[in-house]
Amino acid sequence: MAALQAHAASVSAYAAAALPYLWMMKPIVFGNNKEAEIGLIEQHPLDDVDQSYEPELPFKTRWVQDHRNHRALLECFWSYVKPEQSLVFFYAKEVPLVEDMGRRVLVGVGRVEKIGGLTEYDYEGSPEGKTRSLLWERMVVHSIRPEFKDGFLLPYHEALEKSNDGRNFDPAEVVAFCAEDRFTEFSFGTEHVGDDAGIEALLACRRALLRAGRAIQLPLSLQEVWIDKQLGRLWKKRRRFSRSRLNFSGQPVFRWETSSRKH
Repeated sequence: MAALQAHAASVSAYAAAALPYLWMMKPIVFGNNKEAEIGLIEQHPLDDVDQSYEPELPFKTRWVQDHRNHRALLECFWSYVKPEQSLVFFYAKEVPLVEDMGRRVLVGVGRVEKIGGLTEYDYEGSPEGKTRSLLWERMVVHSIRPEFKDGFLLPYHEALEKSNDGRNFDPAEVVAFCAEDRFTEFSFGTEHVGDDAGIEALLACRRALLRAGRAIQLPLSLQEVWIDKQLGRLWKKRRRFSRSRLNFSGQPVFRWETSSRKH
């Protein structure tokens, strides 16, 4: 393999690095014949992905290594996400408001404004004849701003401050949880979210905001109006398609993790 150099990444305001771990796992990409599990290559337009590109290594790894497969997989993943249309949900595995570590917590939601390009590593010396690789991250600019006109963060900081260490109210009451049966869609860093899961997540945010409004007495009308608008768009699209992915029906939705990148 070519020797990789350290790469400095630039993150603009209101952007985050999004990384679809699941799409970089060999068993997920190529499937598992022993377990009769089909791979992504049979579910998506991935004709350019080829297992023969993967190098023989002196150690076992479940991760895709070759830049040609990286590019084909990442371009396919991001082709479903449409700037100015797609929603993005931010979630966390752990927050100080709740002790339940087995459920994903919604942190905020907005729209995708811009998707950055793919980047190949720099190498020490010539990579000719050696395995080359891409960075898996892409920088994604989102629409959430402090005034919450186009997306919002849930008021968890305000809840912690005003609960007076739980004496005034339980701050966990204002938490928005992802549906338990949507665990996989809210795992593996960045992943597509099904349309039903997107609707459920928006409704969970709405319920949490209503509880927060009563407990913290915050003005939340902008957030509620925005949620209702997005729900209307999703339901309208959903009625046209009996089954769509969330990269679906012209209104894709995806999400990424806000906590440390672990999977």
